[in-house]
Amino acid sequence: STQQGRTVLFVSHNMAAVSVLCRQATYLEKGAVTYYGDAAGAIQRYAASFARREQTATDPRRRSGTGELRFTAVYPSKESFECGEEKVIHFEIRRYRQFEGKFFVAALVVNEIGADILHCDSRLVTDWFPVGECCKGRLTILTPWLKPGEYRIDLFICSNGVLDAYEDACRISVAPLLPYPGTASSEAWARGAVFGDYAFTVVPAADLTSAERP
Repeated sequence: STQQGRTVLFVSHNMAAVSVLCRQATYLEKGAVTYYGDAAGAIQRYAASFARREQTATDPRRRSGTGELRFTAVYPSKESFECGEEKVIHFEIRRYRQFEGKFFVAALVVNEIGADILHCDSRLVTDWFPVGECCKGRLTILTPWLKPGEYRIDLFICSNGVLDAYEDACRISVAPLLPYPGTASSEAWARGAVFGDYAFTVVPAADLTSAERP
């Protein structure tokens, strides 16, 4: 608060939090200040930085991680998904160096302002995977229903540490086809990060038992 003579410095990769908490922002790239101004401008530059990294990131040998195993291909099953349909991400993994044991795969689904919408970790659903010279796999996302927009998929191969960190491994687009039988203006669905599968029940007072009545 400047009125009290204090300055609060908030440092984060969560652009949703930055947009809510900050009016002014500084964007750092490789330790150097490349932007200072309103928060919206800093968020735009942060999002654009992933597009600039794409060419470097596609070279498995130049990504972070210890490198025994690396993603060599990542792609969605289709160019655009409906909100309510399952989203499938295919990937291929190759062994580059000797590696003993098993590995697990994790994924982050990140929205357009850098907020983590969904964290998927294979340990929670299928445990660990055996190592071979190469393998193919897929991530199938059933819920939650993603809102219309573009999403970034970050993928990680892990064991006792991170073997490959593939940020912005691919993008998925979600078309504005709502997963509900009814229709309404955007006021009905604008808030919240995802769509939910829900139902309302309302019973007229005349149909309630005496114990149920307020």
